[in-house]
Amino acid sequence: MCHVRIVLSSILLSITLGVALSGCTNFAQEQIRAPIVKDLLADGDDGAAKVDLDKLVPGEWQRAIVICRGSSKQQAQDALGVAWPEMPNLEDRAFGGVIAFATDSGIENYLQFGQEDFFAEDFFVMCGNPAADLTAYAPPLIIRRSNSVIRFTLQERHGDSGPWYITPDEFSRLRNVQQ
Repeated sequence: MCHVRIVLSSILLSITLGVALSGCTNFAQEQIRAPIVKDLLADGDDGAAKVDLDKLVPGEWQRAIVICRGSSKQQAQDALGVAWPEMPNLEDRAFGGVIAFATDSGIENYLQFGQEDFFAEDFFVMCGNPAADLTAYAPPLIIRRSNSVIRFTLQERHGDSGPWYITPDEFSRLRNVQQ
């Protein structure tokens, strides 16, 4: 009986540590996600909202790079301008997009979105509807910190509101503003 208690205690400890550690790894991403969600809730009564990354995302980052499905690894590396060994696998079917906050010396922080986030309860995604024309979201978008106000649109799905996302038109507008 004593042996069974030790095994059960070990299993419980493993589960507890796993949950705690997974929460720790997401803490930095939640520091980015939470203020953006708060801003969308405050500004988005009409299905459109503006988010100023400069004011909401802490750190010394100089540019935000939005990499969506449909971008190649080479396009992502060129846009990042720095080595990022932990860059998500862009060819993974679960990859939806990532926004990386970069300095001249590396990636300071990032927020990743899975393909399933658009259909799940996630509050916002950077790369729009996964059924959209992927060429609208490639190559990656470089957003200078000094010009980092992004317009989000609330997705309507079958009478329900889905996540906030950046439309292809907004992606194009941001691309033109950054040049």
